[in-house]
Amino acid sequence: MQIKGRFSANNVDALRQAAIAGTGLILQPTFIVGNDIQVNALQTVLDAYEVEQLGVYAVYPHRQYLSGKVRTFVDFLADYFGSPPYWDE
Repeated sequence: MQIKGRFSANNVDALRQAAIAGTGLILQPTFIVGNDIQVNALQTVLDAYEVEQLGVYAVYPHRQYLSGKVRTFVDFLADYFGSPPYWDE
């Protein structure tokens, strides 16, 4: 879908402030706008529309015996950014 408008930005804070001011729609992750949604400064629209999910990946060399430090760090990441992420709870 091509959308044309008078305002565009590549800064999440500028987009967030513009949306709060009522200038249009934005597509931002909940860790950016979740608090604004909770206090009704923003509201969700197109809730049935699903965007492509992005992930966080830990990349490390394959070894028969994985270092305990690496395994602990990967487990920490999985818990911290799990499903749902902590900022959506």
